[in-house]
Amino acid sequence: MPSPCLTKTPPRQLIAAVLPDILVKGADWAHWVAGREEVEAAGGKVLTLALEPGYSTTGIVENILSRKPL
Repeated sequence: MPSPCLTKTPPRQLIAAVLPDILVKGADWAHWVAGREEVEAAGGKVLTLALEPGYSTTGIVENILSRKPL
């Protein structure tokens, strides 16, 4: 069976399975955070952080994928 991270499992299901103590999202998604209800129901906290110009998950992934293997 493939890892859940390698499938098209919706984020809410993955978050509900992991149930982190703290779930952090960028403030641009403050209006809707997948898994908020599950995390808070389990006693966890959901935080939104201000975006930092020039930094994004997409940018980090693109940077890693653009590197030549050692």
